[in-house]
Amino acid sequence: MSIVAYDWGGAIAWNVAIAHPELLDMLVIVNATHPYLFTRALAEHPA
Repeated sequence: MSIVAYDWGGAIAWNVAIAHPELLDMLVIVNATHPYLFTRALAEHPA
């Protein structure tokens, strides 16, 4: 399965990829940061 996602769909696609990597052959995400980087940015720069 391949997933192509944009914006908030990217957030959903990241979670699918993290939870079920065995289902994916390809993941393309446009305009959505990786969940780890987003969480770290919020923690370090809350403003």
